[in-house]
Amino acid sequence: MSKSRITPGLIAGLLVALFLGLALYLRVVLPYDTVFVGDWIKFTTNDAYYFMRYVDSLVHNFPRLIPFDPYRDFPSGSPVGGSLLFVYILSGITWLAGFGSPSEHTINMVGAYFPAVIGTLTVIPVYFIGRTLFHRWAGVIAAVLIAILPGEFLGRTALGYADRDALEVSSPLWLCSSSYWQ
Repeated sequence: MSKSRITPGLIAGLLVALFLGLALYLRVVLPYDTVFVGDWIKFTTNDAYYFMRYVDSLVHNFPRLIPFDPYRDFPSGSPVGGSLLFVYILSGITWLAGFGSPSEHTINMVGAYFPAVIGTLTVIPVYFIGRTLFHRWAGVIAAVLIAILPGEFLGRTALGYADRDALEVSSPLWLCSSSYWQ
């Protein structure tokens, strides 16, 4: 008698891999033409430009972030403070992607793709949480739901949404908090 090589664990793993691809497609391919217009990278929110300005400053002046922002609370400006974990994480990844000296294009490319990658990778812990709490197939269902369900999570983890919301939405799952401590 021969045993089947296709186990339920293998099927679940293949389904989660498929859902990862689907999540990446929904987050990157569909909004691609609205973010990458010619030679421009157009971020989808005003806050994305705010955070990318901090990322640009931190990448070029690491580890010193600008202490005062003249555009914040315009026209008087205000000191920079609060939770900037998103800026430090994105700056570190950008610095590594640019081999220590990233160009402006590299900074913007990494910033545009970062939320989509975070949203896609969130499928993995959702599967494991569902599997641990209930059963393997509950984890698979949770993974497909987090990958395709429309709403705030999908919108805040789409291409070009370079805001800390991408980390805040998935932070309980990744144990990486970037809450509003301002």
